[in-house]
Amino acid sequence: MPSADEIVPKARISQSLLQECAELVDVPDRDLPPKETNKLWAIDRKNFGECRRDKSALNRSVKALAK
Repeated sequence: MPSADEIVPKARISQSLLQECAELVDVPDRDLPPKETNKLWAIDRKNFGECRRDKSALNRSVKALAK
């Protein structure tokens, strides 16, 4: 009789989903010109969006495995 390990497929979760999210951008303690403000904001939004998508995918994977 086959073991449970042979019957139940192994979960495959991408390592990129298990990585920590990027740090927030360090904002200098000075007045920032609009161009620099926009650049820092864009970096934060990109990092947050990627992290949110990854964590959402990880969440869906875990929920599917828990069924």
